[in-house]
Amino acid sequence: MVKRIFAGRMLAGVTALMAAATLGAFGGVVASSVTPQAAHAGAPGGKITVDTVMERAEWWMATYGVVYSQEQSNAKADGAGEKYRPDCSGFVSMAWHLKKKSDGWDRYTGDLAGFGDTTWLSSLDLLKRGDAILGVSYGHVALFDKWADSSKTAMWIYDEYSTGSAGRYAKIDKSWYSSRSFRGLHYNNMVSDTWGAPTGLVCQYKVSAPSGKLNQRSGPGTNYTVEGYFVNGDYVWAAQDKTVVANGYTYRRFSGSRFSNFSYKLFVGSGDGATFARTSAACL
Repeated sequence: MVKRIFAGRMLAGVTALMAAATLGAFGGVVASSVTPQAAHAGAPGGKITVDTVMERAEWWMATYGVVYSQEQSNAKADGAGEKYRPDCSGFVSMAWHLKKKSDGWDRYTGDLAGFGDTTWLSSLDLLKRGDAILGVSYGHVALFDKWADSSKTAMWIYDEYSTGSAGRYAKIDKSWYSSRSFRGLHYNNMVSDTWGAPTGLVCQYKVSAPSGKLNQRSGPGTNYTVEGYFVNGDYVWAAQDKTVVANGYTYRRFSGSRFSNFSYKLFVGSGDGATFARTSAACL
């Protein structure tokens, strides 16, 4: 979507030659050392594990070189039967294995968060593996892999970023993103690799928040810190009115206005100007 200054995956000699020039706000760019893997996944738009998201990202980077294009007609195969546009938002759509829009195009930076299946993070510090870093006004998105240091001042990301350049695995300073109003974005269908819920316990709820938002908060041990939120009309998956432990996760309904999600985070409606109600979708 936008031009970038720094090259993507480079030969070792070129990387060394460019090192002095590429250190700075971006913190440097390195050659990708990924190993080709099968880009396996379920149905587009369905639940997908974090490991699968990252395997798909690695597979794409190891398979394709200079392919960047904003034209849907130049879509590339994902190795699992689908094709995705080879620009920044098409790449993230591929990693998350999203469905095509009604017009046959992949999502772009302006509507990536507009289909009710994502959650904005309240801080870049809350980014976790598989999340996206999206700058709507800037017109770019990248896929977060991990923090480069314990202080969370820099991160390792994957992205497709410029015509004539290969996709990259790069170390980027957090300040570069924050100074350009980038925000963290979580894909709600991305689940833990050990995820599994008892049948009939996890159901879909629609958010009603005409004058507020439904906050996702951490547990009581951290004073219910806000970690993300949903707005009016969004959908969330949360536990029903039982307490059960399965596959290492606790599923619990706390009250009529507090529900837990898959990772025992809380969706708090009361006091946040939001409520939620069960939809007709089948429970998991």
